[in-house]
Amino acid sequence: MKLLFFSMLLMASAADASNSIEECFKNNPKIPTNLDQACIYSDLKMGTIRKEFKYFQPRFKLWTDGAQKRRWIYLPANSKINNSDSNSWSYPLGTVLVKEFSIGTLRVETRILKKVKKEDGPSAWLWGTWGWN
Repeated sequence: MKLLFFSMLLMASAADASNSIEECFKNNPKIPTNLDQACIYSDLKMGTIRKEFKYFQPRFKLWTDGAQKRRWIYLPANSKINNSDSNSWSYPLGTVLVKEFSIGTLRVETRILKKVKKEDGPSAWLWGTWGWN
């Protein structure tokens, strides 16, 4: 299960980088249509991810037709991943997973997974994907 989430990381972008990331997510609780409203990038044009996101590399990488991948995770303040069951990690509400595909220096696709509380109670993962022009 944990490998599935890390393999499927999806990407997005930030609105106004001067706002806190918590404020940005509060104002944008769903996955937006436009990448520049997704609260991920501090500078979308330059491809700069907000400092609150931590870059990571999985131990085992999947082949994707030679594309390079960059991955980040955001965990809300004072939260952590519960990995007491090594086969089923539990991510806190507000976790955001991001994955960016590129070929050479050309960004091709960005994906994001965002863990939210559903209106009817349980949590769910929202996802979005964007192609780059």
